[in-house]
Amino acid sequence: MATDVQVEQRIGRPRAEVAAYVTDWRNDPTWIKALSDVRLLSEPPLRVGSRVERVANFRGRTIEYVNEVAALEPDSRLEMKAVDGPFPMSVVYEFADAGEGTLVRIHARGDATGFYRLVGPVLSRAVKRTIAADLKRLKKVLEQA
Repeated sequence: MATDVQVEQRIGRPRAEVAAYVTDWRNDPTWIKALSDVRLLSEPPLRVGSRVERVANFRGRTIEYVNEVAALEPDSRLEMKAVDGPFPMSVVYEFADAGEGTLVRIHARGDATGFYRLVGPVLSRAVKRTIAADLKRLKKVLEQA
């Protein structure tokens, strides 16, 4: 079952600030609720080819995976693809000016396998709800800064 979801959120902070925060892997656990551990496996700074290991809890299961940065356009776009994990996936973060703030868009795509294929009919809805909640958390974190 293919999952293909896109969620966006307006954040009342400048695009450069929002993009810098989101593309710094060390900040991931502060706004992505499912993550319990994140490690940069490559030498800093984050760049195309860098690998980031993540440990997440999703639908009652622990998932370990490694994302590789496929594209990085400062203040504009970050694309990562899973190179090790339970199923193929990619996630794209995009940042655009929106008046005095920033429009953040997350586009996640993947092909569920194993257990996740069995829950396929609800997987896309769950992923969309999870990303929407994470973006609301990001908004709260950045707008309180």
